[in-house]
Amino acid sequence: MTPAAILLVATLCAPLLQALLAAALDRFALARDGLVCLVALLGAGAGVALTLHGASMNGSTLNMGTYGPGLSIVFLIEPLGSFMAGLIASLGAAVTVFSVGFARATGQRDAARRQAAAALSIAAALAAALSGNLATMFVAIVALTVSSSALVAVGAEGEARRGALTYLGVMLAAAAGLLLPAIVTLHAVGDGATFTPGGVLNVNAPPLTVSVLLGLLVFGVAAAALAPMSAWVGASARAPAPVGALLHGVAVTPVGAFMVLKATVYVFGGTLEREPIGADVVLVACACSMLGLGLLALSKRDLRERLAYVCAAQAAGAVAAAMFASPAGVLAAMFQIYALAGAAALAFMAAGVVRAATGRASVEEAAGLGRVMPWTMAGFAIAVVSLVGLAPFAGAWGKFWLIVASVDAERAWYGVTAAVGAVVSFAALAVIAARAFSEPAPVDPFTRPDGGSALMVVPIVVTAALLCALVVMVDPINAYFAPIWEVVP
Repeated sequence: MTPAAILLVATLCAPLLQALLAAALDRFALARDGLVCLVALLGAGAGVALTLHGASMNGSTLNMGTYGPGLSIVFLIEPLGSFMAGLIASLGAAVTVFSVGFARATGQRDAARRQAAAALSIAAALAAALSGNLATMFVAIVALTVSSSALVAVGAEGEARRGALTYLGVMLAAAAGLLLPAIVTLHAVGDGATFTPGGVLNVNAPPLTVSVLLGLLVFGVAAAALAPMSAWVGASARAPAPVGALLHGVAVTPVGAFMVLKATVYVFGGTLEREPIGADVVLVACACSMLGLGLLALSKRDLRERLAYVCAAQAAGAVAAAMFASPAGVLAAMFQIYALAGAAALAFMAAGVVRAATGRASVEEAAGLGRVMPWTMAGFAIAVVSLVGLAPFAGAWGKFWLIVASVDAERAWYGVTAAVGAVVSFAALAVIAARAFSEPAPVDPFTRPDGGSALMVVPIVVTAALLCALVVMVDPINAYFAPIWEVVP
């Protein structure tokens, strides 16, 4: 095998090995937790190595065989996918370690099943990020839907179980009813819908055809959480904090936005700039989703629900950036996805520590906790400012390039909408972080004598550092994506 194939296999198979270990060692909790965390960290190393060496391996493929006439499972190393794979693997390892600490702190049952479902979700997310054609992406999205819905359903009862079924129904209905027809059509007219520099659509394709296919693809990837496909967000919002971190920070929401970006760059290419009608419709949907979901977040009192809706609102910004079909749009989308993934994982982990250590779950109950849980609430504050784009933190770069892209494309109205949406999201979360440090510490806040364990706090610190590192990584990341500028007009 070539070095590229070895890195691809190692990155993709590490979470599969995690799932096998979790299932096989169900009755041996200590060995299971240790081995699962170890393999997750090794998988993160493989993902980071793939990112670092992706430039020298650009264009390398791994063909896993065919599953239909002209349909093959192909994985491809290219700048967008290899960067995303490193991000997913790194955050996935942090959430895996955190989930072990959370399960031990809360006495959570079914830990092995949760670990297996989480690992399978990470594997499917990696497969989607590294997919080499639309057929592979479709299989990965279906696998991600099934595995993540199983994760939501583990241990759920009553309303929570109905929410898991709603989640599964919305995601599968969108994939089968919208995404699949788009892929079949693109396969017929686009040379197998293989991800190709410049896109696979003919430059003379009718504008209506381009617009319809774009709409089917964007709304068919329900993980991107554009309204009305965002119905799954509320259905899964009350899942345990590690599940929320995985859904919104690692494997579902950021991957959904990324899939839209990858398709616009490697499938639609320049047709979006020449035939902007469909892109304009998607932009309107993104604006409505960003504002609507942000306002809905303000009405939620449960911290997990508020975080889920804010994350979905910010994902709309990444989808919108992908519609501009320009280098600035690609940069905006990737920086927004980076900020969304890291901040969502960080915020949900912080909420999980609060729940495990204090038993508190509502927005109001976080007041004063920064004085007794400084590391956890400092991480939450960093997540908030990174998610909404307060300079100089991670999300600011995505917002900056999004405004640049909207002005260049003569759609400055969306830049204004994105700024308003950021303010709404900031209003939903900033007050929580502010009250955590400004109000007096609660009396006897902990339900556990040791507060939050190192297994929960260390992943928060590491993820916060990863978010803050973007401040000094902007130029290297920009250079990393340089090979695709010739793809984007």
